[in-house]
Formats: sequence, structure tokens, C-alpha cells
Amino acid sequence: MNKNLKLALVLVALALVLGLGYVLITQNNGLNFLNPESSSEPEMSSPEPVPTSSFVPETGSVDDFIASLESDASFESSLSQEESTGLDQSMSLESQAVSDFGQSYDSNEF
Repeated sequence: MNKNLKLALVLVALALVLGLGYVLITQNNGLNFLNPESSSEPEMSSPEPVPTSSFVPETGSVDDFIASLESDASFESSLSQEESTGLDQSMSLESQAVSDFGQSYDSNEF
């Protein structure tokens, strides 16, 4: 291609990008660079707590605190066991897939 044609194409593309940016900024459809004070930030919602089946209300006694700790520990233990079971299953499936791939390759075939 001719050097002048390449330069013209680059200038046209640059003009289109700048024109589109100007239109977006002037119509407030894009980012508001000119007036950052009036931009509204989206509100962040607080994460909802995970409901547990054995909720113990706080009374301030040591026995209730220990019971709460034991409840949390058993809940975390059950979650850990579920995750490890899922991990074991995925590892066995992946191992099987790798084994199947090894059986499909025969170096003497080629």
C-alpha cells in the first residue's frame, strides 16, 4: 500500500475514536471526566451472613461461647469434608482422562 493511504487510514481511525469519545463525554453516557463531583458511585451491598442451623444467641457466658465455637468448628469441618470429597472426585476424573489419553497415543502407529 501507498504510504499516504496508510497515513490517511490511521488519521481517519484516530478521528473516529476521538469523535466518539467526545460525543460520549458531552452526552454523559460515558465516564464523567469533566465533573467528577457529580458522579454517583454505586452502593455496595453488605454480604448476607450464612444461616446456620444451630444459632445460639449471645448471653455473655463462657459456656455459650464454647458451644458457639464448637458449633462453628463442626460447621467448618463439614464444609471442609465436602470440599475434599469434591476435590477427590475431580482429581480421579482428571487422572482417568490423562490415562485415557495415554492409551489413545501409540508411537508405533506413525
